[in-house]
Amino acid sequence: MRRRLSYANVAATLALVFSMTGGAFAAQHYLINSTKQINPSVIKKLKGKTGKTGATGKPGTAGTAGAAGAPGAPGAPGAPATALWARVGPTGALDSGSGVASTAKLFTGGYEVIFNRSVNNCAYLANVGSASVSPTNESFDETGIGYAVVEPRFAKPSGVFVETEDFKGEPENKAFHLAVFC
Repeated sequence: MRRRLSYANVAATLALVFSMTGGAFAAQHYLINSTKQINPSVIKKLKGKTGKTGATGKPGTAGTAGAAGAPGAPGAPGAPATALWARVGPTGALDSGSGVASTAKLFTGGYEVIFNRSVNNCAYLANVGSASVSPTNESFDETGIGYAVVEPRFAKPSGVFVETEDFKGEPENKAFHLAVFC
């Protein structure tokens, strides 16, 4: 082989260079980036069948609240807060009550109230106050201000012990109110 430049060698090399650069120029200049550049009949042939449906997206935000509805019918009256209560005078006599079997004054300021059922696991609430209240007598009775201490009656499951005291904490006969919550 000879190492000379001939016309044929130069023409072949130039043809090779022009063909490669022209193809690259055409690829860059005529790049398809939109379906508008393709003939519609070709696009129809490229379409396939519809694929499977994808997963459901996240729920949207909540809408605004609707108008308020009409008020409902009134409900039935509820049960009383307690069915066991007593209003007792300073002598131990029952003035009024519910579920009371008996009352008694045991000693100065000490009273026993027996109910018609067990009150062992109940809560007791007592305070000193007038034994009788009428529309004509709404003031405190003559016994004055004081305290009431309440606890279960020893060895009597249906009993409550109430001790009334004056404002100094000394036992004193006073009218009281007692409520038992079971």
